[in-house]
This record gives sequence, structure tokens and C-alpha cells, in this order.
Amino acid sequence: VKAWRWGVNISGSFAFILQSASDPKHVVTQGGGAALFRSKDGLAFENGSTLYTGANCAGNNYSVAFDPQDPERFAVAHQDIGIYLTENGADWFVSRGVPHAWVGQGKISWSSQWVADISPTAKDELISVVGSSFKRKIVRSTDAGATWTIANTTEGHFFRVVYHPYDPTIVLAGKLRSTDGGASFGPLTIPSAIDDAD
Repeated sequence: VKAWRWGVNISGSFAFILQSASDPKHVVTQGGGAALFRSKDGLAFENGSTLYTGANCAGNNYSVAFDPQDPERFAVAHQDIGIYLTENGADWFVSRGVPHAWVGQGKISWSSQWVADISPTAKDELISVVGSSFKRKIVRSTDAGATWTIANTTEGHFFRVVYHPYDPTIVLAGKLRSTDGGASFGPLTIPSAIDDAD
């Protein structure tokens, strides 16, 4: 996947290549922030979606979340416009971001959703973070992103939010931990020897 046009090279801060957690032959890649490609054999890539908007994503290494039970289903967290979800291997996506009205209501600083994860046992449960660069909040959905709730009002960097792969009642996000599948969060005790500002 390479061409002399912005957005097609797989390089730069908005580029990624990811394998599905359930089938290593299913691979998704984004080039430069504007083009999404997919592969079912890990070798030959094709245009990921005729309806894909080319919105920026992959601001970090955790902006795509694969459903561990279904290689055709994954969510892409976009820095600018929220989450897009596909249930057919990127043939098409549906917008599943948080309500933009939350910005005007002062609930969140911005509607960017930086990272996401899908529960390993409940396919409609998603966890994500929303907000501006350093003022992000943890949000949760139990209906595949159709509606969202703010799971914790603490703002932070939250560079990753993740379900425990074997115990989906445990969700980790920065210095916070949930023991109820992401419905609420409390402090995670970190030994002072390895603690830092992030």
C-alpha cells in the first residue's frame, strides 16, 4: 500500500497495521490518516470501505478494537469525530460516537474518542475515552455505541483503556480500575517505585 499521494503511505503518526485478535489473517491498516485498507490473508490489501470517511484515527497504538469473538467486527476510535463500528470486515461502518451535544453542555471538553476496547465476552459493551488531548474522560456503552454514559468524571491523559482478557469485570484506564465491567472506576494502587505523572 504505497503511492505518491498524502494519505496512502503507511507511515507517520496517523498510520497503523493491526491484526484481528481472533484471526491473525484478518488485518486492517490505515495510511497517513485518510485511507483505510483491509486484508483477509495478511498479504493482499484492498480498499477498506467505499463509505469510509477517511477521518483521522490511530493517534496512538490502541485506537482500533477488535471483537475477540468475531474477526469481521471492530471499532475504530477517531481523534476528531468519535467511534466508527463495522460488523462486516470494513465493508461499511456506522458512526457510534458520543453525543456532540455533551461539549456544549460542559460534560466533555471535546468529542474526540482516542482509544476503545470491546468486552471479550459481551460484544455490545464498549469502553472508550473522550475529550481533548489531556482532558479525557472514560465513557462506556452497553449497546454497541448507540448510547454512552460517562463512567468516571476524572479527567486525565488515559492513553489506553482495556478490558482484562480473561476477566471482563476488570477494566483498566491509567491510574483507575473498574471491577464492574467499566460501569464505575476507582483508584488503582501503583507502587511508588514505578509511579509517575502518567
